[in-house]
Parts: sequence; structure tokens; C-alpha cells
Amino acid sequence: GQFRGAGWNVLKLIWGSYWDPLLARDKDGKLKRLMMETVDGEYQACKAFGGAYTREHFFGKHPETKAMVASLSDADIWRLNRGGHDPHKVYAAYHAAMHGAGMPTVILAKTVKGYGMGDAGESQNITHQQKKMDTTAVRAFRDRFNIPIADDKVDEVPYYHPGPNSPEVQ
Repeated sequence: GQFRGAGWNVLKLIWGSYWDPLLARDKDGKLKRLMMETVDGEYQACKAFGGAYTREHFFGKHPETKAMVASLSDADIWRLNRGGHDPHKVYAAYHAAMHGAGMPTVILAKTVKGYGMGDAGESQNITHQQKKMDTTAVRAFRDRFNIPIADDKVDEVPYYHPGPNSPEVQ
């Protein structure tokens, strides 16, 4: 409300693309209501404890929402992403901001705390105190994001740059 009140364009990037089919089927608004009633800590728990937990503790709160995910696997449910981690939605938000209404724009993006840290802190309150990841956690992070760092270099936690001509830099 404060940004809008100050005349800013506000773009909310809350739910990722994997939620879109479920939201399209939510004709009675039960899923949207459940999403609005759920506090952030519950969403973090869903990511921390996986798809089966989410099926039971989130979708399972109402028969209608539980039925919506009956045909989804636990892996499919775990994959339901936040808008701040959906590259297509992030791009669309930045595109809208750059080609917007000629006023300042703020993008409010919902994300997973400690995204990418895995067991070392993803979706966990300890993430705020996490100063360093051990070698096992660094290896898992490297593998998750396909960062080409050799096993014998992981202990050094080297800075990785893909090169000046790589698509990421271009």
C-alpha cells in the first residue's frame, strides 16, 4: 500500500508458473483463500519438508484443495514454485517495469529463504545465522546449479566466472 500511495507502479511476483494450472481450475476460490490465509512460515515448511508434507498440511486443510492435487505426484507438488524463482515470471516483471507507466516501479517477489542451500539452510530459520557452508553443502549447491567446479577445488570455494563471452555475461 505504501508504494502505491506514493505513486509507484507495484508488480507482485508471488506464484510461479507451476501454480498457473491449479489457479485456473480454482473456480470457487478455495485455493486462493487458502493461499491468502497461509503464513510465510507455513510456506517455508512446505518447501523444507517436501511434496507429501505439502499435500497433507497445506492442500489437505480443505477437501476441495486436496482433490485439486490428487492426480499430482509428491514431486510435482514440491515443484510448485515461488514467483521470485520462476525465470519466465521474473523476466515478465522486469519487462513490464522497463516498459511501464512512466513512474517508479517496485517488484515484490516471493522467494524461498536460503534458496539453493539444500539441507544447509533452504527454507529454514537458521539460514539467517548461516555464515559458511561446509564442503558437502558446497558440493550439493554446485551440483544443483550445474556450476563447473572440480571436486578437488570445492574446499577452496572458488569464485566462478563463466567467461566474458558466455551467454550469461553477454
